[in-house]
Amino acid sequence: MIPNSMKRWRPLGTVTRTRSKPLPQPEPQGPELISEMALSLAADREKQLSRDATELAMLLACAAWNSIEAPEGVERAIEGARQFSAVVWAELRSSDPALLMRELIQFRQSRHAKKGGVVLSFRVSEEGIATLEWIRTGEDETEQRPIEKALLEKLVPWRGTFPVVDEMLSGRAPVKEGVKDHFPPETFPYHFTLSVVDRVLAQYMKMDQMLPIFRVTNMMEALLPTAKDPDDPVLRSYLAEWAGFDAAADPGRETVGSVTQTLGEAFEMEPQVLHCLRSFNQSRRSIHVHEGFAGDLVRLREIAGKRELSEVMVEPPYKGREGEVWYGRVLPPAAEGMPSVMLSAPYVLLEPDLAGWRNFIERTTPASLGPRMFEVYMKYGPFPTYWLEYIRQTASGQCEGAGFLAGIPNAHRARYGEPRAKRASVN
Repeated sequence: MIPNSMKRWRPLGTVTRTRSKPLPQPEPQGPELISEMALSLAADREKQLSRDATELAMLLACAAWNSIEAPEGVERAIEGARQFSAVVWAELRSSDPALLMRELIQFRQSRHAKKGGVVLSFRVSEEGIATLEWIRTGEDETEQRPIEKALLEKLVPWRGTFPVVDEMLSGRAPVKEGVKDHFPPETFPYHFTLSVVDRVLAQYMKMDQMLPIFRVTNMMEALLPTAKDPDDPVLRSYLAEWAGFDAAADPGRETVGSVTQTLGEAFEMEPQVLHCLRSFNQSRRSIHVHEGFAGDLVRLREIAGKRELSEVMVEPPYKGREGEVWYGRVLPPAAEGMPSVMLSAPYVLLEPDLAGWRNFIERTTPASLGPRMFEVYMKYGPFPTYWLEYIRQTASGQCEGAGFLAGIPNAHRARYGEPRAKRASVN
């Protein structure tokens, strides 16, 4: 059964109004800067590099960019660069990979040391076009929140003037009689919080400042023609949480949920509602192994990151069995003395097995990059619809309260079709 608050959710329609006050344009991010670093290695900037020379330049530039958070990749990149032929090296301004690497690292550390982000891998097409699997680590996000800043400036001065807005953003709207009876006490605070977000969302639709976030959520309509009213209840529950708390607009990774939390703090939101809202925003779907039961609770352990074991009240009817690998969102207790909860239906990962998933995660987000990299990868992916495309491509059926997936994510296959050129890891 899908929670009622999620049943009410509907994707946003296309918004076409013109902003009266343009939002500040974000500064160039890592991928643009890495491309510039690679181009700076060309012997002739006016002449296009060959495919092999582009791959060589990108190998050095990506490793130099990663040097702050993954310094061990520098020597591997230098050794890999030495495998290229003299003909390829002739297209660059030096044939000494160590020299070029030092210059690139110096540029990275002197000009962009505070910019976060790690290149997971890259590929170069036969036409010489490079694309990256890129994860922003988000160290500087809190200083770049133009949407939240604009809405605070717009709404806070009017606090107390419009009772309806004050009531919504304070989370103190009255609960209709009988509503609590539909949910267990352990999950009701989260459902009530979702209803607060639902009500505020109707107001956001009238605000031009929210357009960057709506453009991200609208991506799923192009990806899934049935997204407005999906027949699949498992997918519907996934879309609800993705659109509310994971579909993020750059540069500050702002979401519907994060904006609501910021406004709620300014409007002195009810503490328990604010706690649940923070929990939604800080959580993400992750990969867990089912370790059996503790009474009516399911024991789930995350396979990477903090690897914490949680005893979870799984609200959907599917409880699974020991040894299964799940892709699902675990929320912390809504109040002291309550268990962790899972509101939305999990996906059971049929293949690869647990060892295969651990190998995939270690290749994609090596432990040397720290647990934060894994958390960012699971919440945002290299691009906004990464995990949604993974679900679409690997869906293998469902049962009541759960879906089934077979396969691992592949960012380039998902986004660009089957890659024709070898992808080179830079970790």
